[in-house]
Amino acid sequence: MLESASGKQGAAFDPLREIGDPDDLAYYRYRAAALLTNPAWQDRNLGVKLVGLTHYREKIPALLHMMVDRTPVGWLKRRLGGDFVEVGFIRRNITQALRVINVINGEVERDLLVAMEDPYYEVRAQACRTAAHFSASLAGKEVWLAALLKRLQDDSFEVLVVGARAIGELGVDGRALDALMDLCNSFRWQVRDAALQGVKRLLERRIICPSAELLQRISCFVLTATDFRPHFSIKESYRSIEAFCRQRMGPPTDCGNNRFVPPMATGKR
Repeated sequence: MLESASGKQGAAFDPLREIGDPDDLAYYRYRAAALLTNPAWQDRNLGVKLVGLTHYREKIPALLHMMVDRTPVGWLKRRLGGDFVEVGFIRRNITQALRVINVINGEVERDLLVAMEDPYYEVRAQACRTAAHFSASLAGKEVWLAALLKRLQDDSFEVLVVGARAIGELGVDGRALDALMDLCNSFRWQVRDAALQGVKRLLERRIICPSAELLQRISCFVLTATDFRPHFSIKESYRSIEAFCRQRMGPPTDCGNNRFVPPMATGKR
């Protein structure tokens, strides 16, 4: 019930409203705290999810400790593919729980940067999503731009996809556009689509200006796809940028509060 409500309501989700009784909410939080220390990782994983869904903010330090804990498993589990005592599923779900709790501070930011380098690709992907979620607090910070640019070199294409979208949310100058443009010939169409979506967000956030030059630059994107599907969003992403630019094209001053000079706003260096 809580997980479904959180998915549908997003930032408006309130566990007390869904549960209806403060005593019941307190009990769920008590159970969540107990699960976090259970020897079985499956139960700890359930506890992580429950901490997030009950907005148990007092347990954020415990979640952060688990997310960055690098205590190794025994040699047998390592031979079977394991890495740390807090398994990848737990570390991934902690990054999701932090989004649900919706609290960003110095400690959360510090440990999210660690998660961006996690050996498990799903943790890195979720960390990118969480960074995008907290973009209002993280945009403009050099350390976060550097972390996301590094993810554009990731071995996992799933991380590339969410990293490109996150750059569209956190980028604040032409370097973000340049990085997304470098993906125009990526082998996977999903990565190219994500890059175009990132460009669109830079436009919507008024970081770059609609211009004929921008349209010329995005024309290099390969819009073909190899999957056997009747619909490909990459063409829609491209056309949405075209429509946005043609409707709003004007002199650089049309970018309103954009504080960057025109060469930066158009991605030129």
